[in-house]
Amino acid sequence: RTKYAAGEEQSETIFINTLNKIYGEVHIQREFTRNCSILRVGSSIIGNSLIKAGAPIGRKATLDPKVPWLVRQGSKEMKSSYLRAAFDDESSVYKEKKRNSGYIILSRYRHLQDLSKTQILELKEIEPLMKSRTFPTGHISKTIPLKKAVSLIKDPLLIKKLKKIPKLLQGEANLLDEFGIDNRFFGRCFTKTDAGRYSICVDLFISRKESLKKFYKHIGYSLDRKQEKLVNLVEGENEVKLIQHLNEEEGKIC
Repeated sequence: RTKYAAGEEQSETIFINTLNKIYGEVHIQREFTRNCSILRVGSSIIGNSLIKAGAPIGRKATLDPKVPWLVRQGSKEMKSSYLRAAFDDESSVYKEKKRNSGYIILSRYRHLQDLSKTQILELKEIEPLMKSRTFPTGHISKTIPLKKAVSLIKDPLLIKKLKKIPKLLQGEANLLDEFGIDNRFFGRCFTKTDAGRYSICVDLFISRKESLKKFYKHIGYSLDRKQEKLVNLVEGENEVKLIQHLNEEEGKIC
C-alpha cells in the first residue's frame, strides 16, 4: 500500500489530483499519526508501479535508498519534477531579516545499521551528554550536534558511519549539480529515537544568489507559500520578471 504524509492542505490536493490524472479516480483514506495527516491509497496497482520505478519499500531512514532509477536515467524535465516534489515536501526557505540574503535547506535522515557491540557501547557513552526532546505526541528523543558526537568517538569505522551522507540526499545533490545549482552539506545532529534507533540528520543548503536564481528558474515550488518565499529570496518581483522573460525566450515554463 502507498501512504503519503501531507505537510499541508495544498500538498494533499496536488497529490490527489496527480493520482487521479494518472490512474483515474483513486480511493483514498485519511488517517492521523503523530498529529500528521496521512493519505492511504487503497489500490496496490499504484504501489507496484512506484516500486518498478525505483521507489523504496519501507522507511527511507532505515533503507538509505538512492534516488529512483527512473529519475536518475530520466529527462531533465523528469529530474526537475522530482526535485520540485522533494523540496515541496521536505525543504524550508529562509530569508535573513538583517541582510538581503537567505537559503533553502533540505534535510534527510539515516539510521545507523549493522553496529557492533563495541560500537553500541561507545554510542551509549555519549547519551548522558544528549539533550532530551518531548514531542506533543509524547514521544521522546535524545540529540546532540553531529560534529560533537564525532569528536567523542574513537572507532574510525563508527566515525565513518556517522559522517556518511544519506544516499538519497547525495543523489538529490547530484541532480541539482546537473542544473548548475551549487549546494553543500552540513551534518546537523546525532539522535537516539524513541524506538531506540540511532540516527543522523544531514542538511543540504542552497545559499549562493546565482544558485537560488537557477533553482527558481529550473525547479521552483508547487506550493504557493514556499514559492512566495522563494520569490522574495531572489530579490523580489523585478528579478522574477527577468527570469520569466529569459525562460520564455528559451521556450520553457517555470
